Amino acid sequence: MDPHVNNYKIGTRMIAGFAAVVLVSVISGLYSMTRVADITHTSNALATNYLPASLALGRIRANTFLKVNCLLRMIPSTDAKLISSLDDQIGGLTAAIDKDLAFYESTPFTPEEQAVYDASKAERQLFREAFAKVKQAGKATDSAANAQAMVLFESQLQPSYTKYAEDLDRLAALNERGANQGMDGILAAASSSNIAVILGLVFCVALAIPITLVVVRSIVRPLAAAVSALSRDAQNDQSNDLEIRGKDEMATM
Repeated sequence: MDPHVNNYKIGTRMIAGFAAVVLVSVISGLYSMTRVADITHTSNALATNYLPASLALGRIRANTFLKVNCLLRMIPSTDAKLISSLDDQIGGLTAAIDKDLAFYESTPFTPEEQAVYDASKAERQLFREAFAKVKQAGKATDSAANAQAMVLFESQLQPSYTKYAEDLDRLAALNERGANQGMDGILAAASSSNIAVILGLVFCVALAIPITLVVVRSIVRPLAAAVSALSRDAQNDQSNDLEIRGKDEMATM
């Protein structure tokens, strides 16, 4: 045992030992808290941005395809009731697309996503204009008008639809990438938090054991020596001198 330990009061030694253990615990806990905060932030981003945006884009993509499919069924038809029914379906799909589009626009954009979305607006407008033109021609019930509508579909609508669909796919891919990165960040933060807790426990145990031994031995040994000396003194045996070490309470006693 280091003789200098006895130069400090017993209370001081105990406080210093516990303070060292508490300090390690606090550092480990604070680091874990920062990791948990990162997990919470990333989880919120996933729940309020990437996942809802990906779902909205998926619905927009699917409903746009259904609109085009309805139009393809409308063009060759001469059945007025079928044409009216398909027109109603297209109207419902358009309303659903507009609703999802408004929601998607309300979500936070990364700079890269904003650039892709801004570029997609022009393609979306061309698609809508071509779609309206083909639909108007496709409502006719005579074969000549139907043939003209198919020409417009292949020459104008199909190219614009392909480009707009590609833009939607790119936007969906960006959100999917953001979601994957978020999940990777959550897993990394959880792993580092667990490691910090484990290391904190290991360091606490590694500190607590030697500190406890040093503090206890610095108290017990002098106390045992004092008891032995008092016992000899009670028996009028003063043949041995008591060695005094340090400046703590035991040395004073």
